[in-house]
Amino acid sequence: MIFRLRLLPAAFLFLPLVLGAQMRFDVKGRAGAPTGEAFERAFKDRNAPRLECQVRAQPARLSYDLQIFTGFEFTVPLRQFQAEKRGLLLNVFRVTPRKPEGEPVWFIRRWPVPELPEKTVASRQNYLQLGGGFIVGPGDYQVDWLLLDAGDRVCRKSWRIRARESRAESLGIEPGYVDDDRSLMAWRGPAAGVEPPRRGTIFLHAAPTFRRRTYTRLSFWDRRVLVASLLNTIDRGGFTQARVVVFDLQRRRALFESSSFGGGELRRLGQVLGEVNLATIDYETLVSGPTEWQFLEQLLATEKEKGEPSEAYVFITPAWRDGVRRQRLSEGLLEGLPRVFALALAPFGRYTTGTVLDFAKAARGRAFNVFQPPDLASATERLRKDLDSAEGNSD
Repeated sequence: MIFRLRLLPAAFLFLPLVLGAQMRFDVKGRAGAPTGEAFERAFKDRNAPRLECQVRAQPARLSYDLQIFTGFEFTVPLRQFQAEKRGLLLNVFRVTPRKPEGEPVWFIRRWPVPELPEKTVASRQNYLQLGGGFIVGPGDYQVDWLLLDAGDRVCRKSWRIRARESRAESLGIEPGYVDDDRSLMAWRGPAAGVEPPRRGTIFLHAAPTFRRRTYTRLSFWDRRVLVASLLNTIDRGGFTQARVVVFDLQRRRALFESSSFGGGELRRLGQVLGEVNLATIDYETLVSGPTEWQFLEQLLATEKEKGEPSEAYVFITPAWRDGVRRQRLSEGLLEGLPRVFALALAPFGRYTTGTVLDFAKAARGRAFNVFQPPDLASATERLRKDLDSAEGNSD
């Protein structure tokens, strides 16, 4: 036993399971030193029991919160675990700046493995898909990555990162910088005391942000883009209060609602996005409906029935896949609607399309295309100016 989970500092074994729950730690501190030492032993010991996993590193690129983000995704076959027994996965990794040289930065995160039915464990096609990430500045980096389970089985991988961004200096991003998502997850809520007060309803489409060959979960990158887009819309849109509704269009489900979205709800949203299952669609939904368009109409009708006044309805949607053909909205649905907007997220794409975008346009909404991170700031600024202008005209 070279890296016993039960011998690690207790603080590392009870991290909350939310977006950003990955924790940076000091390997020179009293709590971090045993973990760092155990990591070194496990990483060098090629005779340690092997945990089968596949790791795919993601390139460093400017994210929608104007930070350079890089990450990884990994899959773990479920056939390695015992049926009807809970387990635990622990991920420890270090990021070492090479050019410019710097001290290693250490991260840790844990994932519980739920009780799995015998049938699930017996199949060779079932696996966990998880991921993480971190912020860097321009430069070259070495990543040494370790995953282990409660049986001290080990999966390890190393890779290099090259981060290049021409706008880094103007954005205040320092070379060799490494950190976690603390700035994004430190958001506490809409600005207080701003005049005039402005309430908005934001519909967030929980879907992958660009096309992949296969996916069963939203990647860490996807979740980060969605969260950053939501917070940017609230802040730059000038909203002092925001109602947030998160939905899964393909499965016709509302996943999350908050009538007054703030810092506490952000953490709950992170957990919801991390649990979105994209692998299956209920057969009854496909056969009996509602259709995607009908589901969006129901979503809008339900919002109108609540009677909570909003200056704007804003749809935030990944917009890279074709949807149903645009239709007219059902009679009466347009009556009494506030201003409608859509942020069409198409990272690295050249066009925007999809049911949600078409639906927002059918609701007489104004759409903003967001291809690159700076486009998001521009779009939300234009949204705010539109609302400011409308309020000025109504005075």
